[in-house]
Amino acid sequence: MNSCLGGLRNRRALLTLLIILSCSPRSHAADNLAQAQQLLASLSNTATTARFAQVAREFGPVIDEVRTGSASVKQLHALRKITDQFRDKTSERLKAAETEAGGNEGALEALYRSSAWDDLSFALAAFPYWGAWIDLEIAKKIKDPGERAPWIWKAKKGFRSTSVQIFRPSLVYGGWLGLGYIASAEKKYDRALSIFESLKNALEVEPDNPLYKVVSLELRLLQAREGQVDGSGVATTGKIDNQEAQLLRLEAFSLLEKYRTSQEGGREAAARLKKLVSSGYVDMDFVAQVVNYRAEIASFDVGPWTHLAAAEYAFEYGHFFDAVQKFKRFFAGVGNVPGVDLSRYRYRHALANYKAKLYDDAARIATSLSRRGNLDPEIKKASIKLAYASLSSRPGRGTRSEQRELQDAAQRFVSAYPSDPGADGARLTIAQLTKDSQQAFYMLDNVKKPKKFQGGIEQTKFYLMARDFAAALRKGKQKSLAPIAKRGIQAFKSLPSSERQKADSLAIVLQMRALVDNNPDKVLAAIDKMEAKLKLSITAREAMLWARIKCFERLGNYDSMIAYLSKIAGASPQGWQMEQIYPAVKALSDDQKRLAVVRTMLPGLTKLPSMERRFRVMEIDAMLALNQFEQAYETSKKFLELYPRAGDGWRVLAVSAGKTGKPFEADNAWKTITERADPRRELWWEGMLSRAEIRAASTRPNAACQILEEIAARKSQMPAGLVSKVKDVTQAVRLKSSCNSVSS
Repeated sequence: MNSCLGGLRNRRALLTLLIILSCSPRSHAADNLAQAQQLLASLSNTATTARFAQVAREFGPVIDEVRTGSASVKQLHALRKITDQFRDKTSERLKAAETEAGGNEGALEALYRSSAWDDLSFALAAFPYWGAWIDLEIAKKIKDPGERAPWIWKAKKGFRSTSVQIFRPSLVYGGWLGLGYIASAEKKYDRALSIFESLKNALEVEPDNPLYKVVSLELRLLQAREGQVDGSGVATTGKIDNQEAQLLRLEAFSLLEKYRTSQEGGREAAARLKKLVSSGYVDMDFVAQVVNYRAEIASFDVGPWTHLAAAEYAFEYGHFFDAVQKFKRFFAGVGNVPGVDLSRYRYRHALANYKAKLYDDAARIATSLSRRGNLDPEIKKASIKLAYASLSSRPGRGTRSEQRELQDAAQRFVSAYPSDPGADGARLTIAQLTKDSQQAFYMLDNVKKPKKFQGGIEQTKFYLMARDFAAALRKGKQKSLAPIAKRGIQAFKSLPSSERQKADSLAIVLQMRALVDNNPDKVLAAIDKMEAKLKLSITAREAMLWARIKCFERLGNYDSMIAYLSKIAGASPQGWQMEQIYPAVKALSDDQKRLAVVRTMLPGLTKLPSMERRFRVMEIDAMLALNQFEQAYETSKKFLELYPRAGDGWRVLAVSAGKTGKPFEADNAWKTITERADPRRELWWEGMLSRAEIRAASTRPNAACQILEEIAARKSQMPAGLVSKVKDVTQAVRLKSSCNSVSS
């Protein structure tokens, strides 16, 4: 091979250069195919032999553009078919020329020495040569080794036939170049190195020849791939092209592979990588290689990529806090790299924070990452899960704001990936944190594997019912209490045994039973037993107190209730006791009994002035309900002497004054209230409507007009539940006065 190439050393390989370095810009594969078809059409029966040779030359750039472009396998096959047609037409033209010479030896000798013969024999050698390059390109695009092998063999056959065309020196170099590429494709790198070294030696006398540069570059690429890299440094300034960048990358990572075993070449590798970075030759393959050689690169300066390598190295060995710091420095320095997606490493940064127990930072990074557009689905899913896991790992229940953040993260997780195995935990979290009981029960009912939470689902359901029961009780929603209590009792039965034995859970269920159990006496016995046996929290004691009063009421045993409350009153009741006693007493349906209970409690409330004031107002309300108007009036006046600024005191005075025929005093009392009250509250509207009615019923009914005007002016602030009442009172007042012009 060396002697063959040496004999051609001083001859220029024009056609080889055409296939390696096309001067025309790349075009679309479809355009190349159309151009090839035009060239084929030009080889008509009347075409000269010179035209055949010219087409063979013009076909070279077409092949080069296809070879270096993005032609599909289908397009390559179409082009390969045209190449065969070129050869067939050339063979036919040659046969025609020989036929014209007939059997005359002189004529045949003249033909073989003519330019026509040179043209046709050159075309006959060139077209299979171009076909070999197409065969090689088809082989590159086939993944299956078995399907690829025949095309490699065909390309090798074509290049071999070209490489021995001693009398066609313009094709010899190209043939050997093709054989070098074939050896590389077959991973016979020693063979490829030998071919390219021989080509380089043959072209040494022409260092300016573009083919010499191409062969030199291919040789360096092979040497870099085989680890045969010159360890010298590289220039830190100056531009590089795509081929030089490819070479520097191969050399750099080859040197790093060497550094792994010999600890030599690392600095030179880093210099090459830094040159690539400064020249903008960073892509996803570059990033993957940096991570692959993380342990080696972490010891050298490759700009911010050193920090990425160090971060990945620290992460791999469980040094998560160190990894967090390295990731932070990497992202602070790398900036935006066009064409490079660093989302995987941003996720790793978040995960490092999580493993370092820096949960807030982990959640922040993961949440921000998950909201990016065009994010890889797997990274998006992992980020959403990590954000939730990070927030749920924070110690304690946190502030309401933190709880809301956790709830939102859990909701994003469940909404995006409802079938994920971890979504059940997020559903439980939502149920425990949401204020919306309907949503909470929906989440719990959709948990796919409740058993893995070991009673957590049942416990949460019971907690939700207890919460709803307490809220309805606090707001005085008597109608909704019984249904909640019945559901709560059933939920209690499904709790694990350990939970059913807890005092707070028992207290809640006894409170529910006190409301709906068919045997209140049995509930009272259970309360006695529980208070005697267990040490109760304030919460449990509150529930027991309320439950006992409710049982007495349902039994109609007011004597026992009064005796029980008298005992509490005589022992200076505590605030938590009165917070339970007050709503229970206020809810008593029997006004007479309520009055009796209030008077039983009042003597013991001197040390609780706020509660004493509320009970005194309740006493007056009970008197009014029992039509004890004079007593209510007198008691109201005494109450206001003690508490002159109490709004409820002025209210009961206004009502009792009106009931005892003192309209002027009632009007003034209501006026005191309305001047102080917020127009958005029902008390203000009650006062204004009462004043309008009082004035309309007086000797000066038109005095009510001013009140109606003010009511009309505040119409936008009217509570929704008062619309009907306001309309009725307004119409009644108009009938008694001359206020018809006042808008309603």
